[in-house]
Amino acid sequence: MRRSLVARTLLPVAAVALAGALVVPGCTILGVEPGAPRAVFAADWADRKDRRWIGERHWANRLQDWRLVDGGVECLEARPRFGVRTLHLLTHWLNPGGEGSFRSVVKIEAASGDRDGSAAGFLFGAGGDDVDFRISSQVHGTPAEDGGFLALVDGAGRATILDFETPVPGSGGQWAARTNHDLAAFTVPDGIVQKGEGFPGGRPAPVELELVGARFDGRRTLTLSVRDEDGIVLSTAEWLDPPEAAFDGAVALVSHRGPAGSQRGYRFEDWSLAGELVEADPGRSFGPIAFVHYTVDESEGTDDATLRMTAQSVPLGRFDTLVASLEIATRRRRFVQEASATFEPRGAVFRFRVDGLDARRSYPFRIRYVPLDPLGRPDATRTALYEGIIAARPTDDAMTIAVLNCQKSYTGDLRWNESGIWFPHAEVAENVALHDPDLLYFAGDQIYEGDLTPAIRQPPIDAALDYAHKWYRHGWSFGELTRRLPAVVVPDDHDVYHGNIWGNAGVALDGPEDLTKQDRGGYVMPPDFVLTVHNTQVSHLPPPQGASRLANGISTYHTTLDWGGGSFAILGDRMYKSPPAVLVPEGEVRNGWFRNPDFDPVTQSDVPGAVLLGEVQHDVLRRWGTTWREPVWFKACLSQSPFANVATIPEEATSGSIIPSLEVPEPGVYVQGDKRAADMDSNGWPRSGRDVAVSLLRAAGAFHLTGDQHLGSTLRYGVEQFDDAGYVLSSPAVANTWPRRWFPDPTERVDGGDQPQAAPGYTGRYRDGFGNAMTVLAVANPRSGEVEPKRLHDRAPGYGIARVDRAAGTLTFEAWPRHVDPSAPDAAPYLGWPVTVPLDGADGRTPLGWLPELTLDGPAIVEVVAEGPEPEVVYTRRVEDGVARLPIFDEEVSYAIRVARPGHVAGDAWPWERVGLRPSRAPADSRIAVDLDGGEPDGSR
Repeated sequence: MRRSLVARTLLPVAAVALAGALVVPGCTILGVEPGAPRAVFAADWADRKDRRWIGERHWANRLQDWRLVDGGVECLEARPRFGVRTLHLLTHWLNPGGEGSFRSVVKIEAASGDRDGSAAGFLFGAGGDDVDFRISSQVHGTPAEDGGFLALVDGAGRATILDFETPVPGSGGQWAARTNHDLAAFTVPDGIVQKGEGFPGGRPAPVELELVGARFDGRRTLTLSVRDEDGIVLSTAEWLDPPEAAFDGAVALVSHRGPAGSQRGYRFEDWSLAGELVEADPGRSFGPIAFVHYTVDESEGTDDATLRMTAQSVPLGRFDTLVASLEIATRRRRFVQEASATFEPRGAVFRFRVDGLDARRSYPFRIRYVPLDPLGRPDATRTALYEGIIAARPTDDAMTIAVLNCQKSYTGDLRWNESGIWFPHAEVAENVALHDPDLLYFAGDQIYEGDLTPAIRQPPIDAALDYAHKWYRHGWSFGELTRRLPAVVVPDDHDVYHGNIWGNAGVALDGPEDLTKQDRGGYVMPPDFVLTVHNTQVSHLPPPQGASRLANGISTYHTTLDWGGGSFAILGDRMYKSPPAVLVPEGEVRNGWFRNPDFDPVTQSDVPGAVLLGEVQHDVLRRWGTTWREPVWFKACLSQSPFANVATIPEEATSGSIIPSLEVPEPGVYVQGDKRAADMDSNGWPRSGRDVAVSLLRAAGAFHLTGDQHLGSTLRYGVEQFDDAGYVLSSPAVANTWPRRWFPDPTERVDGGDQPQAAPGYTGRYRDGFGNAMTVLAVANPRSGEVEPKRLHDRAPGYGIARVDRAAGTLTFEAWPRHVDPSAPDAAPYLGWPVTVPLDGADGRTPLGWLPELTLDGPAIVEVVAEGPEPEVVYTRRVEDGVARLPIFDEEVSYAIRVARPGHVAGDAWPWERVGLRPSRAPADSRIAVDLDGGEPDGSR
């Protein structure tokens, strides 16, 4: 296994620097000689005010299950369906080697009542030296491989040691793991000797729980002791020959259920862990600043740029410092405060903006957060500094963009290691870094609502914390990239706790009585929840263009960003989309699939009034398409899904629900008998809206980057004909449960195009299930392979890379398997890639005529407009070589030509214009010299 991203020091700055918060000297440790080296943890909860976040040294499972209150920690979850809640210690763990001992002590109490079936204590030995500590920090709820062991005091006051590595049958599932286990379901290891009757008379009382482990002369022992408040031992459990794994891995507190009738589990105070067998690393802490996303926008000027940064915080409390500052280094490495931000409870973020940055250079930055002491005064000794780099724009007229999406953490067959938990996607983060990208694009489904733990939708505070718990995993996975690279992030359906979104501008529609809330359109979750998601994921983007709110108050994020020579249109391509179950009742649509076998989606589904992007986003694309600020030289659209339905399902299937159960084919096997899917969750529907979107990208000269489909693909769009529009890269999923595939009947392939004879049958010109023209250049179908774990890798996971090269005039797309080290000599992307196409290939229409050829005295922006009652921009292009050849595609109308210097913005006057032009048959039949320094911009010249 390759070393982790942090271990390889991808970025030479500290993750979080915390001074004076971890080491408590002078503790007496059982079995440790005075003066012996030791690592010590002592909880500082007594000095902290009430809040949900326990502290930077802890990870709570789940976030909503724990709180800091009255100087101790309480578990707030006692329901039987949510057993074995854990509060992990991140910065200290058990050492797998050497001799010595460790001792962990904590005070435990609970509300009065019958505690039968409940327990509290320690989890220890979870994971180990060969398991990423971020995975081990997730251990809770249900036992599985590398889950460690439980050292508990049960509801009767008896000490017990249980195996948390032997699975309970039926605990798995492709989404959330089942956690409603009785203690009796867990295995008792061999060699446990239990003594003592527990609580006198069966009356529960506060206790001190002590776990001591020793390893000397090849012998290992573990002793768990339960003492009352007077120090009297009530019960013990001794493990005379525990396995080495018990001394290797994470340590956590455990609360399992609680007293009958109580809504809370157990309360803990004064937790400590120390000994020679304990290791420590404060760099493993999490918070108070967890991670950042930022963009640098050059749309305000040539070199001056605007930095927008969202610093993701933990859920701070009202007694915490609620202000953070952003410091940026000068050329002499002196940090100067450039902005401050107030904590925003909705999403727990600090948002910074700095104007006037020089986009040509990089800037080290740090976010300073100063906690308060017990008296409410700033405590400089505990200052937290989160550090990173604001990247300079690329200087070599080239850009590399990494595309990531669909970050599933778990897909069944639970194991608390890399064989069962895909988070933290370390190999993906490492391999993406090796491509040296200039920009990161997270295309949606950064989280899944039911991933590993079930989705919690009510009450609102628990729903927000449930989302945060999953969202933090995204930042923990890719934070080492986002702290040094600009990132565009857009949420998709699962980010807002949806299956499929028919956003319908936030409005739910009436329809058949059996429709689900999801199928009626709008958003399933309340607006405040969606606003929370937007605050965390898109608040670092430039402000939305057009309407900033939907009808129900949800914020929008459709906007544009100029950086590094690229101009990016950023869309929410489900935000306005119509609900097909309401718009197409004849199809009997449920969750995007037609139930009426006599309904033809090609000829009948594109009904009047059906919306894809909506006019608001059409207007954004129109303005963006005709705006070419300096120094922009290419354009790309960033949205969630491709404008096509690249998927097939078995002929007898009526929906995509069969997909996860389909057998993964062997390499070289072409699946027979599939039909082209007509999934209305794809952006192949509605067809008319799809055609408008593709045409607007064509007019802008843009390529398209997406995710969502779990099926890596590269296509060329067609509108009126095959290949008459631009290209799209849809990235593979980082990890997925839903392995879509594309195995169309090759006899349905349309002749034509440049596809080589030996190309696979799934490539070439096809119409999708809605009749959209597309040329499939490459697809990463799921294949059964030899890479373990097969449950992950057989589903064709990975990421996308787009490389734009100005000098060569090329655009190169790549889809990479997540396990391939791109720096290896034989490294290669998925079969069919790389795909290299002309950078100016966004418009593939065959010219029917030509306007006069323009001679220019330097680079210029040239726009061609079809005249008429409703003038239409045919295209807007940047021309570099001083000669502009202007094809047209309709001989029946007249045209206007407009020209400006680079830097033109939509709505500004064009300094040169010709109107009423008719096309000729050849490009050089006539020629016009353009003088941008004279003349009148009224079109009369």
